[in-house]
Amino acid sequence: MKNNFAVEKDELQPYKLIFRKYSNSLSGFAKKHGLNIEKYYHQGPSWDFLFRHPLGGYCWIEIVASDDGFRAVGNWSYDDISDEIYYSKRTDFIECGTDKKLIIGKLEEIFTLILAWTKKDLELIAQKRTDITSGMTVTEYQESIERQYPMPIP
Repeated sequence: MKNNFAVEKDELQPYKLIFRKYSNSLSGFAKKHGLNIEKYYHQGPSWDFLFRHPLGGYCWIEIVASDDGFRAVGNWSYDDISDEIYYSKRTDFIECGTDKKLIIGKLEEIFTLILAWTKKDLELIAQKRTDITSGMTVTEYQESIERQYPMPIP
């Protein structure tokens, strides 16, 4: 039985061709701010830039390739583990076009906006969410977030 997320190498090739032209600029953005990159999440035409929010929780900026260029969206998720409450905040999708400087400029805008958000900006998504830590201890969960989502360089 094939795993739903297992992918043949050839299936990602069209996305790799799209991102190849922009990979140096996108990687430079990530390096400048100390972000991790997750490429082709769920085998989609996107890269995610991962980081922690200074007030807690984890963030990502997703840049998605389409026929018309790129668009991006920013997200901040915050888990209140002790009360089993999940909060989140996201931007609208922003059109970025195909110009490298414009794309990086839009990513910078989203990054700056996310870092400026406060806990008052978060929206309640779920209460009594018992699956927040996915079976891990609180310490294991926090360590996994710290590994995957680095503290950014503003």
